[in-house]
Amino acid sequence: MLNTKNRKSGFSLLEVLVALVVLALVFTASFTIFSLSSRNYVRLKDKTASQWVGMNVIARTKLGLIQISPNQMDTTGSDKMFDMYWDWRMAAIPTKNASVMRLTVEVVKKEYPASINKITGFMLIKKTQP
Repeated sequence: MLNTKNRKSGFSLLEVLVALVVLALVFTASFTIFSLSSRNYVRLKDKTASQWVGMNVIARTKLGLIQISPNQMDTTGSDKMFDMYWDWRMAAIPTKNASVMRLTVEVVKKEYPASINKITGFMLIKKTQP
């Protein structure tokens, strides 16, 4: 017969070590997931901001707030979106249709000029009556 009086209750050292290894794996996996999630959040926020800057440049050009001169087809500028500064360069390219101009805007973040977003739009050219 086993003497149950001398037996101590609680966890053995091996059980505690296994539990610590399992917790370490869970914490490592959750840290990796949160790290990737925050990186994706920043990337998507920058992508959204650069897209909005490009669309705003095209809209302001269509409204006549940004002028395109016939001899200089490239226009540059800078805008602020989401408390960040963005540089943009717009190229106005003629199309096969003489009354339509293609506007291509490249948007880069001032701090990280390698991150480029290109937005393309089209604009009707107003013909002046002679």
